[in-house]
Amino acid sequence: MAEPSAGLVMPSSAIERRACNSRELFRADFCFIILLFAVAGVLRWLLIAASIGAQAYWMFRAVRAVSRFNV
Repeated sequence: MAEPSAGLVMPSSAIERRACNSRELFRADFCFIILLFAVAGVLRWLLIAASIGAQAYWMFRAVRAVSRFNV
């Protein structure tokens, strides 16, 4: 087995390993999250979260852009 690099901290407990593995899995491809929601029959939750997130994103960007102008 290869030695971990100096900057990489390996998880020590089973819970930490599970959390690390799930984080890497879901970070790799968003399509797996959509597939999981579709199989579970809760794809509507993703649509609701995406619509709220899109509105929050453009409002945040608008406030940030307007705050640059000192009138």
